[in-house]
Amino acid sequence: MNNIFTDLSLLNQLHAYVNRFKTPNYREDFLAIASSILTFQQKQGSLSLDPNQAEALIQQVVNQFDVKDVANSVIDTATDELANEVDQWRRSPCSAI
Repeated sequence: MNNIFTDLSLLNQLHAYVNRFKTPNYREDFLAIASSILTFQQKQGSLSLDPNQAEALIQQVVNQFDVKDVANSVIDTATDELANEVDQWRRSPCSAI
C-alpha cells in the first residue's frame, strides 16, 4: 500500500504535527513522530502496512520533509485533529508497547 497518496498523506500529517507542536531537533525525533503517526493510524484501523513497508515509508517521508515547508503547508481540520490525537496518544502511558 506504499503509494504516492500514502506518502503525501504521511508528509502532510508530519507537517501538521510540527506546525501544531514543535520542530524536533534531531532526525530521530522526526522518525519517531512519523512512526507514531503510522502506528496510531494502524491501531485505529485506518491504515494497514506490513512492518517493512512502514519503515520504508517513514524513511522516505522523513527524507522528503523540509521544515521550511511547514509554514506554507495547508492543513485541513481532519489532519490537524489527527496530529492532536497522535500527540495525546504519544504522551499517554498506554502508547508504549
